[in-house]
Amino acid sequence: WNEFMAILELRKVVRQQGPLVLHLVGLKPVVYGALATLFLRPSLTVNALTGMGYIFTSARWNIRLIRKTIKFSLRLAFKNKQSFLIVQNHADAEDLLASGIIYSEQLAVILGSGININKFLPRTEPDGPITVAYVGRMLRDKGIYELVKAARELKARRININLILVGKPDLGNPTSISEDMLEEWNREGIVNWIGYKDEISEVWKSAHIAVLPSYREGMPLSLLEASATGIPLVTTDVPGCRELVDHGQNGFIVPSQDWRNLANAIEELVLSPETRRAMGVAARKKVESCFDEDTVISQTIQIYERAFM
Repeated sequence: WNEFMAILELRKVVRQQGPLVLHLVGLKPVVYGALATLFLRPSLTVNALTGMGYIFTSARWNIRLIRKTIKFSLRLAFKNKQSFLIVQNHADAEDLLASGIIYSEQLAVILGSGININKFLPRTEPDGPITVAYVGRMLRDKGIYELVKAARELKARRININLILVGKPDLGNPTSISEDMLEEWNREGIVNWIGYKDEISEVWKSAHIAVLPSYREGMPLSLLEASATGIPLVTTDVPGCRELVDHGQNGFIVPSQDWRNLANAIEELVLSPETRRAMGVAARKKVESCFDEDTVISQTIQIYERAFM
């Protein structure tokens, strides 16, 4: 009932304000916007999906049913020729085109939301034990369980690392990991879960390796921030991640849900300071050339201009 009322409230706002441009960010706003603006079409609607998320990765029957409803709503949204969609990687674009949800002329790929490369600056590698950092929500779909298994394997190999998990559970997500489980891993001495932090730049300054063993991403901001700081990356061969990491150059890509190869990649970086430094330099260069926020802003403005030409 609350969700239905939210759609009616959005419709009321659109009717009262009569916007020339409606810009919707995230899967839920895009779907609700499609329903709320029926017969109230703004001159231009720009929809931005930051990732396909749990709804598009889960195999559960009830989630598959929700997925069908969402796809129907998206098809409804893109029947309007002045409705455009931004996705953050080419795999998401290909999936949406193949499903017939949208036409190619309505679709644009902009690699991420951009990053302020003047805020996240290269740093000298810190002293002390090798710190491997994960930054993000505490979700199973982010590969946290595989990361913990990899950490246990590295401990068994007597590879000394300080694995920190930065972020909090997302109780609205079915794959959220409980605080009890996170605190249990802390007591076990496998990870150091430090919860949510405002100043992520300080986290990256203290890290040697950035890790994100996710099942699927749009364009992971945490890895962009780590890259800008000059940190090598370890991630999985999934949409979003594979477009940021060039295997063997600015980091390593391992198969999704493969904790043994995840452990191997982390071990290789732990044991080779030269490799870490070289990959960190390459990571910074890639962010500067492809992911600067000024580039993303310019590409978004081009969509607005194209629609009004």
